[in-house]
Amino acid sequence: MLEAERKQLFRDFEDGAIPKEELKAFIGKIQARSQELKVMTDEIEFQICVAKTETTDTSQIQSALRQIQMVLQSANEDQQRQFLRGFVDKITLPYDRRIEKAQLFGSGPFGQMDIQNILQEEWRV
Repeated sequence: MLEAERKQLFRDFEDGAIPKEELKAFIGKIQARSQELKVMTDEIEFQICVAKTETTDTSQIQSALRQIQMVLQSANEDQQRQFLRGFVDKITLPYDRRIEKAQLFGSGPFGQMDIQNILQEEWRV
């Protein structure tokens, strides 16, 4: 935007619409504003770089997964089903009803998953 304004000022000067002194004053204002914007941009980029990102320790994640595994193993079938319903909203099967081609639909971070992809993964806790 500032560049377009600067080009228009030069065109106006070349057409004789504004005198040289006025052109210098306008160009000075544009350069000052451009420098202000550069300083602001640099400051924002620095703040983004400095901002700390919180990460979760992998040992805490592994510990939580172990606890979930123990709870699921000690729960009865109804309790397991109730727990898993918190993650899985719907399961769809293809026409041939092969479970390997089923899809899970869940809320939150799970979204949609193919059973085949899950079966191929090595889950380690």
